[in-house]
Amino acid sequence: MLGFEEILGDLVCPRGKAQGAIESLALVDGRLRSSRRSYPVIDGVPDLRMDEMGDTSYGVIHSQREVERRLEAVEDRMPALVESLDMRPDEINGARVLLAGAGGGVELALLSRFDPELIVAVDYSAYVRVLRASSGLFHPRTVFLQGDLCNLPFQEDSFDYVINSGVMHHTRSPELAFRNLHGVLRTGGTIVMGHIYAPNDHNRRITVARNRFGFHLMDSQAARDILAGQARRYTRACRWGLLKYLKRYPRLFGMKVELSGRNLTGYEQNMTSACDYYLCEYRHTITPEEVCSWYDHVGMTVERTAKGFRGRKPRSLEPTEPAAQGFSG
Repeated sequence: MLGFEEILGDLVCPRGKAQGAIESLALVDGRLRSSRRSYPVIDGVPDLRMDEMGDTSYGVIHSQREVERRLEAVEDRMPALVESLDMRPDEINGARVLLAGAGGGVELALLSRFDPELIVAVDYSAYVRVLRASSGLFHPRTVFLQGDLCNLPFQEDSFDYVINSGVMHHTRSPELAFRNLHGVLRTGGTIVMGHIYAPNDHNRRITVARNRFGFHLMDSQAARDILAGQARRYTRACRWGLLKYLKRYPRLFGMKVELSGRNLTGYEQNMTSACDYYLCEYRHTITPEEVCSWYDHVGMTVERTAKGFRGRKPRSLEPTEPAAQGFSG
């Protein structure tokens, strides 16, 4: 496992960057410092968010269970996930890779199937420290940081490949986050995005339940306890072959909220979905036209993948073709 010192020369002060001044950071007395402020290093992971705001609701997206168990639950889906995101060996092998939103570690496990020069895994949540403590499950050349995708603490042109999956809709400003990804990408590099929440009936029902019950505004442990009960009921219904009845008569099962709508018989997956849907502070739905416009605005031609989008940063600012439309996810 690498320490953050490996990329210290690529790091900049987030507060300075927000103010239009690129200022490097130095390690002094166990903290990263600039002339504007200092940032703590906790369990070997720098907290490079603009303010020390605690974990907020981002910190409870994932239940604090063993990372290994979480990854085992999706092991059989790994090849399909790689294919759905169109992750290409020729773009990742030997590259400097930014995982923009480490989440529960699934995408980090996907990247670990390749041979990059370096992976930098960034997440807003303190759960990234749990991932670092389980770093033996991932690629040995991985650095872990706590940071804000809307104000990434990196020099421009730091990465060859950027991947963001299942995270963009949880940022406070998805387009601002995308522009930050573009800013730290080298010319000729690729941005892959996937699993973005689309404005469909399923997500509209989740939005209604979020507004009605306000789990993200509750005490986090109380909210998790309620959602754990919902996830257990949903899992039992799937195991007993009752999913179609659950969809039709949710109240008969004691269900208050919308879950995945799929026949998932693993509690861990269903609990992860429940937390992801209802505990995050932000949960946007984003149309494919919006995403295509983000790529187009920065001069990137976008291609559609099975579960998202991909585009390459041009080596010159030549006009691009109109952005592709449509999204399957």
